Amino acid sequence: MPKSGSKDIPSRTFARGEIDRIDRALIALLGERKTYADYMGRTPTPPDVNTTEVFLAFMEDRRTWATEEGVAGEFIDRIYAVITQDYLDGRQKHGEDRPRVLRAD
Repeated sequence: MPKSGSKDIPSRTFARGEIDRIDRALIALLGERKTYADYMGRTPTPPDVNTTEVFLAFMEDRRTWATEEGVAGEFIDRIYAVITQDYLDGRQKHGEDRPRVLRAD
């Protein structure tokens, strides 16, 4: 896995293949993640849990991980806005009246 720049990548064909491989793995991981998020969406949130604080800590962790990997925090914010809204929509389907609080634009 080249980290030092494009000089370590032998060709565009190689790069395209690696992007496809990574995207496939990413999609598989998102599917696995959705299984757990669906479970969380079906189970009630304990009344003593401050969901705003939990979400802010959740996002702070992801921004930290992104920075460690050389990925912009704003990019992660946009991705997780979509992921989190999907989770909130799932909670609404299971009877928890939650407003749409995130936008992906």
